[in-house]
Amino acid sequence: AVGIGKVPEAQLDVRGNMIVRGVIQSECPAFSVTKTSGAVSSPAIAVFDLVHTNRGGCYNSSDGRFTAPISGLYMFGMFGMCDVGGTNGALFSMRIDINDTYPNARTTGFWPYSQPPTGGSFTHVSGQGILALTAGEYVNIFIQYGTMHGGGGGHNQFWGYFIG
Repeated sequence: AVGIGKVPEAQLDVRGNMIVRGVIQSECPAFSVTKTSGAVSSPAIAVFDLVHTNRGGCYNSSDGRFTAPISGLYMFGMFGMCDVGGTNGALFSMRIDINDTYPNARTTGFWPYSQPPTGGSFTHVSGQGILALTAGEYVNIFIQYGTMHGGGGGHNQFWGYFIG
């Protein structure tokens, strides 16, 4: 490949594109999705139906999975709101699973949860972290306890992108 740089992991090509591990950085996989309707009661996988960004087409809005197209590090984040009147009352927990497997040493600590509120109708959880994935592995959000709010308004989101 013609370009500046001798390290094969990162090069600048003649068009000015930064290439890391063979991926042009302006084309890195990235997604951002929101759940707009339909409550999700535990135990269940949350499928986010409104796709804001899906560069590379790696998020599937039919099954809620993001599938890594290349091996490397990925940054993921999520937040969600619980309906107090749903399953398990106001206790709410959502986690990220790799290939539908839990527990998984790579996702330890990536399991935000909330306790019942002292007042009000909703609880909220959020979390983010970096995961090493191999090409073909997938991640999704699993509702461990409680019921994810089913209304719109951007109360439940999941996002991620390739770091390198």
